[in-house]
Amino acid sequence: MNTFLIIDIGTSSMRGILFDKKGKRLFKDQLSYQPEYHKDGGVLQDAHVFYNHCLNINKKNVQTLLIKTDIKL
Repeated sequence: MNTFLIIDIGTSSMRGILFDKKGKRLFKDQLSYQPEYHKDGGVLQDAHVFYNHCLNINKKNVQTLLIKTDIKL
């Protein structure tokens, strides 16, 4: 099964959406985080939060893919 995982990293959340080759959405997950907003208009986010959220989204998408496709590891 050909699938595509889209990761959308926004200012206050990260989203992962898994699609099959026909464009059907198989799974969607969104995790929020709290960036630091500075008076000068800058926004700061801990890179470890991005990394951990991306790992968690990928794990959930792989688990979903394994369930929906009966792939055995």
